[in-house]
Amino acid sequence: MEKLAVIGVVVFSQKGIPELKAAMGKLKGLGSLEKVSSIYSIRGTHYVPDQIHDLRTDGQFIGLSLALTLHTADRASELLSKIKMLESELTSTINKRSLELILMVYEGEAVMTPNLTLPYPDLLKRPEITIPAAETWGDYYHPVYKESLNALAKRSAAGSWGEFFAHSKSALDF
Repeated sequence: MEKLAVIGVVVFSQKGIPELKAAMGKLKGLGSLEKVSSIYSIRGTHYVPDQIHDLRTDGQFIGLSLALTLHTADRASELLSKIKMLESELTSTINKRSLELILMVYEGEAVMTPNLTLPYPDLLKRPEITIPAAETWGDYYHPVYKESLNALAKRSAAGSWGEFFAHSKSALDF
């Protein structure tokens, strides 16, 4: 039985369209895409200094983000493993981690293990992934926050995290 998953894609590069295209090409192989959000230009954020990339602590940093919903027959743990393998394939060894793929939501799953936490625990702290995720599945009800993704996106939108960059279809041409 197929499940619906929300996956976030964040590129830590000012010229991230080629990286987004490469990621989307690989992610399409994991299931059937249902919806892709707009692409957002993101800036470094001061309130999450311990996030995954050193450049994120620099207020001048710019990157791109989007989210997608994917129908998959994989279990959540299998999907996460495949996503992490793709992330590793697509990431530059020079920049260490120029791309982040995040399994944010997996239909009907609330899991907390050492390897997998669903829904993604930093949804409310990271507007650069929450807002695109709300575009793809805004009615998803978060079991911990007891709110929809739309409501979480409205709460996390404050501040200067980023802005609309492009419609995904026109920029990615997939």
